[in-house]
Amino acid sequence: MRINTFISDYGVHVILWLVIFVMPFFFTGVGHEITFESYMQTIVPPLSFMAVFYLNYLFFIDRFLYRQKTLRFVLVNIVSVALIMYLVHVIFKNFFAPPDFGMRPEPDFAHMLRFRLGNVMIYLLVVCASVAVRMTATWYNTERERQIIEKDKAEAELMNLKSQLNPHFLFNTLNNIYVLIDTDSEKAREALYSLSGLLRYVLYGTGSGTVPLKNELDFVSKYVELMKIRLSDSMRVRVSMPENDAGLMIAPLIFISLVENAFKHGISNDSDSFVDVDISLFNNDTGVKCVISNSNYPKSPVGDRSGSGIGLENLKRRLDLIYPDRYIYETSVSDGVYSVQLVINLM
Repeated sequence: MRINTFISDYGVHVILWLVIFVMPFFFTGVGHEITFESYMQTIVPPLSFMAVFYLNYLFFIDRFLYRQKTLRFVLVNIVSVALIMYLVHVIFKNFFAPPDFGMRPEPDFAHMLRFRLGNVMIYLLVVCASVAVRMTATWYNTERERQIIEKDKAEAELMNLKSQLNPHFLFNTLNNIYVLIDTDSEKAREALYSLSGLLRYVLYGTGSGTVPLKNELDFVSKYVELMKIRLSDSMRVRVSMPENDAGLMIAPLIFISLVENAFKHGISNDSDSFVDVDISLFNNDTGVKCVISNSNYPKSPVGDRSGSGIGLENLKRRLDLIYPDRYIYETSVSDGVYSVQLVINLM
């Protein structure tokens, strides 16, 4: 991880300076041979720029600019640039000056001033470039760390939501079986056996972030069959699912809260009632649509023993985290029929 970070942070620097140091080999005039002395004379200015750049990049920006010591930052740059310019002058004077350098007339003051100011402007640009590059790198690393933290936070929240969903699902199912114990013990035993298969999927088949859509559809089908055990003949249940899941993957337990809610509020012991579950693929098999309709017999908060609506709240939060801007969730009540539509773009 550290090696990758080092390469990503400094790889561009290495490539850029390599390009600068090999440029003399490509821009030498025809008939001019590059010697060691001429090459060293060419790269002394870039080396001085590098010194100013990395003094700021590695030390001055952290110690002064990031700590809001702007005046000290300016002063240390003035001193360092002055010393480096003087060192460059000494190097050229002692190692690269032509033989007749001492016999040449001194340039006038205006010429020297323009030359020095030009050099100062170049070094000032190098300082600004160092600040800009360092600020950009800092912003990039901060943004990268923020995204990692956000991702970890989202994953932790999803795990927490799933941990809430599992006991909620178990509570609702056991509540239905509890009703059967006094009325039909044989059906109660059958329901417990079916529940064990569902729990096996909940506990061991949904550990990853996504599961095959066919597994999720099979889970919903088995849950519906379990719910039908305790229903009277006046209750009509219809389930429609695609025969081919197109190899799609989906977040686990994404439909169960909707199906639970339909059975919770769609059953009446006194009147005809129904639950219709229709799950289909759309958009060239890149998305899934779940439409559930049921007769609307809302339970009173006092008599309801199947939970407090945590399942639907949980579902909405999971959708926001897993499929942001990629889902539609709509509910409606009309003529005694409650309908919910969940559309998810999986690709």
